[in-house]
Amino acid sequence: MKISGNTILITGGSMGIGFSLAEEFVKAGNEVIICGRREDKLAGAKLKLPQITKMACDVSKPEDRESLYNWAICKFPELNILVNNAGIQRRINFKKGIGELMNNEDEVDINLTSTIHSFSITLRHQLKNTPIKVFEIIPPIVDTDLDRGARGTENRGIEPNEVGVAALKAIESDEFECAVGMAQNLVQGAKINFDQFFNNMNH
Repeated sequence: MKISGNTILITGGSMGIGFSLAEEFVKAGNEVIICGRREDKLAGAKLKLPQITKMACDVSKPEDRESLYNWAICKFPELNILVNNAGIQRRINFKKGIGELMNNEDEVDINLTSTIHSFSITLRHQLKNTPIKVFEIIPPIVDTDLDRGARGTENRGIEPNEVGVAALKAIESDEFECAVGMAQNLVQGAKINFDQFFNNMNH
């Protein structure tokens, strides 16, 4: 797939991996739109990368997703790439009851409902004989605010720009599922022995 001359919408594009993807796509000669929940972070991203267009949107809310869709197709009729990147990460102890899940940001709505990962696989299968291509980028631990929110302030991951560079290479070579760095081992481990993989991830 060509990695230049596209019009690209990136959810969660104001920081971390999303912003690094925006930078790489702009460098490659694309029109880039980012969205995010926090206007201050969007404004900061715009200052760093003036070429982008920004839009405030909380993808965990159905009404925001609909507004984003209507705005994007109206203002950017050439839009041809969507990067479902928005996500949050936090520690939850279900032994403490449902309040542990419900008393903060809704991780299920943001990370699952707004993207439905298996839906992406279904889309890829059904659209394989059309011009539309569906890519999945699987990053390892990345040194972003998202990871630090769950693991503390220590630097434990790769730099976000490494994911951005890997993503563009995957798109250019039509590599529809791209696990970056250590994530390759995690993906293989989950396929070979899920129980052992799960235990290793949680100890």
